[in-house]
Amino acid sequence: MVVRYLALILAIVALVVLIVLIFVVLSLISQGPLAESVATIVRGESGRFSSAFRAEASNLWRVLGYYLLFILISLGLLLVIRAPRLAGRTG
Repeated sequence: MVVRYLALILAIVALVVLIVLIFVVLSLISQGPLAESVATIVRGESGRFSSAFRAEASNLWRVLGYYLLFILISLGLLLVIRAPRLAGRTG
């Protein structure tokens, strides 16, 4: 029965993965302008939407680095937690 609906299941999984990727990319892109807007408000200046998105280019790589660092730390912790269980198994 699963084979009968395999194409539908794969399409739904692909759609969910695509939606998650879109949200991650949008979140990544929005972090730079958000940080720049907050910094502008703290400095007491008048900020504009366009100036915040121009500053996004300089902040994008920093935010991407934070995301990648978070992913690497999470994978490292997962490996440390799972390694003893995997090592205890015998073939």
